[in-house]
Amino acid sequence: MNRLAQVLPFVLAVAFVGCGGDSESPPVDAKPETMSTAAVAEQTNAAGAAVYVHYCADCHDSGPGHPGTMRLEVRLGVDLSVLRERTDVVPDYVKMVVRNGFQMMPAFRPTEITDAELEDLASYVALRRESATNETQ
Repeated sequence: MNRLAQVLPFVLAVAFVGCGGDSESPPVDAKPETMSTAAVAEQTNAAGAAVYVHYCADCHDSGPGHPGTMRLEVRLGVDLSVLRERTDVVPDYVKMVVRNGFQMMPAFRPTEITDAELEDLASYVALRRESATNETQ
């Protein structure tokens, strides 16, 4: 049996499961101008979260074994060590650090994280920041 015949059922199953979704989510190809502001924010937040999980979580999530979190703890203290729990990070800073790197963090080229993905990631961090700021007021 060739490799394609072995992998094809798995690929089809994953594709089939990925086609589902709730009826309240805007379609992926929906134009932002036809969507409500809340729907655009929700879609951007989901896209930014996906970028974070794919590229950032291994280093920046909470708990032991996350080198970005451990390095930030040494540099800034426990309260500012977990990236997703911070409320002081602004989108422009996220973009600058992702593109240029910082200390131990490598730079990510546009061929690795596209400009659109970077915008989504920065917006995701900003929405988290705005949400946390609104909760404390």
